Formats: sequence, C-alpha cells, structure tokens
Amino acid sequence: MKDLIRNILKEETSQEKLAKAYLSRLNLKVWKNDRYDFVFLATQKGTSIILVVPEDHEFCVQDSTYDMLMKFLKTEYNVSDFLYDYVKGLGVKLRFYKTSGWVSRSENVGGVDQDDEPYFESESLNESSSPVKNYWFKKWTKQKEKGENPSLYDIEKLGFSKKRNEIIQYFLEFMGYTDENSRSNAVKQYLLNNTFTEKEITDMSEFFEQGKINVRFPKIEFTENEGVDLFRLNLDVDFMVLSGSFYNLEEEETYTFSSTHNPFEDFVTYFEFKEEIKQVVESFIHKTLESFGYDVNKDFDYVSVNW
Repeated sequence: MKDLIRNILKEETSQEKLAKAYLSRLNLKVWKNDRYDFVFLATQKGTSIILVVPEDHEFCVQDSTYDMLMKFLKTEYNVSDFLYDYVKGLGVKLRFYKTSGWVSRSENVGGVDQDDEPYFESESLNESSSPVKNYWFKKWTKQKEKGENPSLYDIEKLGFSKKRNEIIQYFLEFMGYTDENSRSNAVKQYLLNNTFTEKEITDMSEFFEQGKINVRFPKIEFTENEGVDLFRLNLDVDFMVLSGSFYNLEEEETYTFSSTHNPFEDFVTYFEFKEEIKQVVESFIHKTLESFGYDVNKDFDYVSVNW
C-alpha cells in the first residue's frame, strides 16, 4: 500500500486526481443487486469497497478507503461530490442529485453474493447500433475521461443539426436521465449535478483577460406560464462562484474572486463586475438551453440568472 500511495503522489497533482488515481489502482468492478436496489464497487476478490444506496442517496465507504479519501479531499462534502462524479464516470446511472448525496463509513461494506450480478452485463453499448449513437457515446466518454462535462454544444458545429432531437435522446441515456419525463428535468439535472468552468462558460475567457471561473448551480427552477395563445416557460437560476480569476491589464495584476470574496475596495466597481459575471453565466445558460433543443426567445417568457 505504501508503494501504491508513493506512485500516486509521483504521478498526480490535484487532490481529486490523487483520489481518482487511488481508487483506479484498486481495480474495482461495478456490481448491482436488483432485489435490494443498490450498486457497489468491489475488488477482484469480491470485497465491497463502496456501496451506493440510491434510495437513501448514500455512499457507504469501507473504513480504510474512507480515511484515504478524507486525506485527499479533506471534507465529507468533497468526498460525496467526488464519489458522485467518479461513480457516474464509470457509467453508473444515479437516480439522485449530486447536492443530495452524502457519505458514511463502515468497517464492513459486504461483498459479492450469489444474487449480485455485474452492472454492465446488460448495459454495454452495442457496437452494431446506430453509428450516430456510437460516435456521440465515444465522444462523451472521452470528455469524461479528460475530466470534462459531456455536452451537446457541438451538434451544429459537427454537422449534426438535422439529428439534434435524436442526439439529445442519446445524451439523456448516456447521462442516466432516461427516467426523466421532460427536457426541463434533464436540463435541471445536468446543471445541478455538475461543476462548470471556463471550458464550458466560454465567454469568461473571451471577455476577461486570462479569465477563469468555477461555478455551481444550487437552484434551477422551471415553472409553466400558460398564456392565452401560447404555452411558455419561466426559468429561475441561482449560481455560486466557487473560484475565479482574471488579469487586469491596466494594473498588471491578477484578481481572484468568488461568491464569498470581493476583490474590489470600491463597491460600485464590484457591483458592475458582478453584473458582467452574471451576463457571462447567463449566456452559458442560454447556450445550454439551446443545446437541449429549446428556442430561448420562443419557449421562455423569461430566464432569470442570479448571483
């Protein structure tokens, strides 16, 4: 185990990468039990390390693995978020939001039993199925492997505009949103359960020199607005800036900011800056809605984005 940890520290840098590398080297396999409705990650010898209980939104982690994850990630909140992304990244469909997940620890998390079966035995992608589906599944899998959020933003750019609705359905399947009964619920899950950076919020680097941002959305609320002649939606969005930075050319200085950190002494400047950030994030929300097939001007009475 000491050699394992030493190799990880040599190869990885960020805390999440350290945690991911640690779990990857355990060579865990995903199992499921349909009778009791849980999923678990077990070693090749059949010892369960991480048990996922969807009904309780719980990740139950074996003691020594829990200690290692806490060593890397510091808080149970961070561990829960990490495990949600890690398990989904393996292709497991989780029927709860990241924000409702929680983590517990146990000396014994169980193991592979007679009524357990491999999770992916009937879940693997059929290579003889739609070429379009295969292309996009492979694209989204590569995005996940790079630590990026799978997205629909390149549909038109890649020449698939005529197959947008078909690709959206594949995306819902890939992300595990197939149980959702509407596009609005799929958009809600996508925004609530992921953290977004300047890679997705592209206006940040376009309008701010060396602009970087890390955003989460604690509130995504769709409501119906039934008019006399039209059926339209309203959308209320709250976002948090976990971290951000940009380079001020005039002062030749890098400014850092977040929802809890104001980089400006002048409050007027700060509120003007907040408005600019809000517009950047609002543009991203519009882009996301359109990628799911919405026409923001036709389908919505308003989209309100608040920081």
